[in-house]
Amino acid sequence: MTLFPARIRPAVYAAALVALAGLGWSRPAVGNESLTVVSWGGSYARACQKAQHEPFTAETGIEIRLESYNGGLAQIRAQVETGAVHWDLVDLEMADAARGCDEGLLEPLAGFEPPPAPDGTPAAQDFFPDMLTECGAGLLFYSTVYAYNAERLSGPAPTTIRDFFDLEQFPGRRGMRR
Repeated sequence: MTLFPARIRPAVYAAALVALAGLGWSRPAVGNESLTVVSWGGSYARACQKAQHEPFTAETGIEIRLESYNGGLAQIRAQVETGAVHWDLVDLEMADAARGCDEGLLEPLAGFEPPPAPDGTPAAQDFFPDMLTECGAGLLFYSTVYAYNAERLSGPAPTTIRDFFDLEQFPGRRGMRR
């Protein structure tokens, strides 16, 4: 497995960075001394920098160059199609990782075996089912919460997700992530 392939390697990157360090690689293939890791930026990226990138750099000497993007596959597809891939690890949502892998945009993690936890727990026991995939390793979970302002309701409150989308019984604006 080469470290800088023509396709982008998605690793919800903590697992990949730990794996690279665990394999004893002191420098990336082809002599580069840095990896470009791409994520959503903000406080999430700062937390990853402190918890993952800094320890990885301290152990391997490989600098992590952090870039931000808005998610999705468009920028990845453009890099792959033009042959100008400059991202090494990309933090993707699982659906995008699966689609990118299916479309050949992402590098399979053939031979990738995540290291055991510090207490010796095998990695397979540390991940939920289906979180280790052909092209990535799921790292985090999040959820969406639906809420309403009870002070703005004149009748019964919504109790189901169906109610959330029922504009006749519960008129008014909704705010959702695109």
